[in-house]
Amino acid sequence: MSLERIQKEKEIIEKKLESAEELNRIKSEFVSVVSHELRTPLAIIKEAVLLILDEIAGPVNEKQKDILSKAENNIKRLKGIIDDLLDISRIESGKLKLHYSLVSLNDVLKEGADFFKKSAAKKGINLQYALPKEQVCMFLDSNRINQVLANLINNAIKFTEEDGLIRIELNVFEDKARIGIIDTGIGIAKSDFSRLFNKFTQVSKTSDTQRKGVGLGLSIAKELVEAHSGEIWLESELGLGSRFYFSLPRLSSLNLLDKPIKDKINNLLSRGISLHFVNLLIVNYQELKNRLKVPPGDLFDEIERIINKIFQENFREAQEKPEIALMDGLYGECGFILPSINEEKADRITKEIVNKLSEYFLENKLKDVFINAGITVYPAKESYSGYQQMLVNLKIRKILIGPQIRKFKRFRYEVEVQAFTSGNERMPCAAVDISEGGICFYSPRALKTDASVEVRLKFPKTEEILRMQGKVSWIREIAGSGQKFKVGVEFTGPPDKEKKPILRFLKSLKYARETV
Repeated sequence: MSLERIQKEKEIIEKKLESAEELNRIKSEFVSVVSHELRTPLAIIKEAVLLILDEIAGPVNEKQKDILSKAENNIKRLKGIIDDLLDISRIESGKLKLHYSLVSLNDVLKEGADFFKKSAAKKGINLQYALPKEQVCMFLDSNRINQVLANLINNAIKFTEEDGLIRIELNVFEDKARIGIIDTGIGIAKSDFSRLFNKFTQVSKTSDTQRKGVGLGLSIAKELVEAHSGEIWLESELGLGSRFYFSLPRLSSLNLLDKPIKDKINNLLSRGISLHFVNLLIVNYQELKNRLKVPPGDLFDEIERIINKIFQENFREAQEKPEIALMDGLYGECGFILPSINEEKADRITKEIVNKLSEYFLENKLKDVFINAGITVYPAKESYSGYQQMLVNLKIRKILIGPQIRKFKRFRYEVEVQAFTSGNERMPCAAVDISEGGICFYSPRALKTDASVEVRLKFPKTEEILRMQGKVSWIREIAGSGQKFKVGVEFTGPPDKEKKPILRFLKSLKYARETV
């Protein structure tokens, strides 16, 4: 085949792709316009029905009330369909904006608990919540996460029979929070897993469920979770119920912020002011303290002085001033907020802080202290599989400081590893990255959430094998890979017994590329 012919075919394919993209854009705009146009008359119809139902326009008998109640329920259902169509068109066009605020995930779950419990009770279903005692503070769009929860919980209620059980649980890991919606309903066939999160898809064929919705709920839920840099997945068997999980990234330091700082952050975000939250963490802090020639308090005084000086130089005329939000000399953490700046300026200020801190450590003759300014980690563009990156009002950055191995910092580790399930089944997997806290790898099949796994790692240049016990904390199916999964395993077992071998293993990877 000649080069000229290949070039012509390439041009034809490119034109077809452009035409398809244009048609998709026109379709999205049409759906958006029609949905908006339907909203106003639907709202008027709803108000009219409620006026009659509440007998403001005159008395009605029981039969009329029953008819009007059915009309009201169908108006609510139609409004839900219109809202879903609007959301999917906004997602496709990249016009859906996420409005982040600093909230307690516990409170987000509790807000809808009474409503969902009453809804489940009407079908004779027992709905339970299992939440941790400590608050789990996170940056997220609470309205959109409530939308995800509503879709998943309503589905669980819809497909669970009388006397069934639904359990909503919240589990917290080192850098993620995971929510599970577990039911004893009719279950889903494995053959339907791959298309369950597609648009306009309903896998149940019962006449009752076919009348409700247009099959957008799970598709929207997936896009919203992944826009938060999270994962969503399911486990199910026909007749044995379903387990839907989704995970969201978290910063443990957010729980340490004082209320005035939390209020200031939310005030800025609520006023539409964009915000960068920078988290500085000294890893292996206890080890670093032993090497310091100054008291830890003096170290943090110097860090605070360096940061404030850079703030003064860069924000002299700014209306919204940056502020140190957290300075914790006990655990080696600090955090600060940078309001009303763009990505380029945030990059420059972050690098300036890193450079000044590096100079300080060199001046004090502290060797082998690494400083890593992480890329914008939340929300992460590369983890979002939508049509365009959603608009957000918040970005989070990380600066990591530490001697030798950076605790729970991931290192790229692209080799084959052996994973063994509780049934001693061997499964060759392709590792992605590894840390002191766990490992991420590609698996040829989906593992069960919280399943016990033994991961066997081979030391570079030797035949020594390290066996690490762990459990599955999150799962993501790789789109278009033909049943390939990315799996996160958190290492478990006695900390003292497990820590030394994994640290020794990580040190053997000193030339490995560090991931962010």
